This record gives sequence, C-alpha cells and structure tokens, in this order.
Amino acid sequence: MALSQANSALWAHNASDYDENYGRLSPSQAELNRFMCDVGLEDFWNTFKAEGFDAMEDAAALTKEDLKLMGLGLGHVIRFQRAMEKWQATSSSGDSSRGVAAAGAALDEEKQAIAKQKLELQQKEEAIADERRSLQQEKEVIAEERLTLEKEKEDWAKTRP
Repeated sequence: MALSQANSALWAHNASDYDENYGRLSPSQAELNRFMCDVGLEDFWNTFKAEGFDAMEDAAALTKEDLKLMGLGLGHVIRFQRAMEKWQATSSSGDSSRGVAAAGAALDEEKQAIAKQKLELQQKEEAIADERRSLQQEKEVIAEERLTLEKEKEDWAKTRP
C-alpha cells in the first residue's frame, strides 16, 4: 500500500478526523475525505484540499474537465462522478452520510458486476480453448486418414501393371 494510501486510511477513518497535513478536519472536510476514501480516491484528497475543495457541496460542482485538470484519470473521473450522483440523490433528502454510504454501496455493486463479467469472460475463454483442442484433434484425425489414403493409393498403384 502506498504511503499516501496508508496515511489516508489512517486519518480518514479516525474518530478525531485528523489530517497530518492539514490538522483537525472540519465536519465538511471529514465528510468529503470519508467519501473519497469510500470510493477509492483517497490519494486525491490532498489535491482536492489544495484546490480549495473541502466540502461535498463544493466537490459536487466539479466537472469532468475540472477533475481531469486536477490530475484524475478517466477511470477516477467516472468513479467520482457516479459516486457523487449517488450522494446527491440521497443527500437531497438532507442526510449526506447516507450519500456516502450509497456511494460505497454503488462501488460495491460495480465491483460485483465486474467480477461477474470477469467470470463470464473466463468461461467463454475456456469454451474457446476446448473448441480449439477439439478442432486440433479433428485436424490430427484428418491428417492420419490422409496418410492412410495416400498409403492405400501407393499400394494400389503398385498392384496395377
């Protein structure tokens, strides 16, 4: 685990919500920090903080282009935006902690869907490998039959005057 990930994990879920780079986190900072950790983007916490984004409401306004300018890769951008949409949907009812939980649940659902797709892909690859082995066996049988026919042809040619 990278040092920044270890640090993020330590202070992100610490009851005191303390950041060794920024000191004690305000409640809004702690909420954004927990959100980022829950969706696997804890390595970008310092970037968000340095850019002045220290509350969920502020971070929700970030566009895809903004996030890319901040150094997030396309996969990170997509993950952030999906999780933020879930947070916004549940936080509009007034409970932002449910938004973070929903974002984490959405990430878990995505992970399960990816695992299922990976399993299906492995099964298809195995089926293809089985089909290749079967075709190779058929090819070998045909080659043996061809040799047999050529031998019979030679034998037949020898018996003809």
